[in-house]
Amino acid sequence: MYLEEKIINGILHYRTSPNEEFKPYTLENLTGKIEMLKEEIQKQQGYTQEKVFEIERYRAIDFAKWFSDFNGLTWEEKRVSKERLDTLYEKYLGTLGGGI
Repeated sequence: MYLEEKIINGILHYRTSPNEEFKPYTLENLTGKIEMLKEEIQKQQGYTQEKVFEIERYRAIDFAKWFSDFNGLTWEEKRVSKERLDTLYEKYLGTLGGGI
């Protein structure tokens, strides 16, 4: 399949035949390209969606620990259970539209 891309006046264009005129990509096409590239990068870096969620989960736990110390309370005094953090984290992920 023939595909040629070219930036014209700062906008990415394409054509599927050497005899065609260049057409600008739609926003939906560009969004699809961005998502595809993100997935390729994650695969190259060895990150699965689960791994990315796990990294974010640990970041959230570290933040909660830091925040509890910031308020002058120790982690034990807060008595935040792992289950509660996991529940809050799942809600947090839901606000991100599924993650990255």
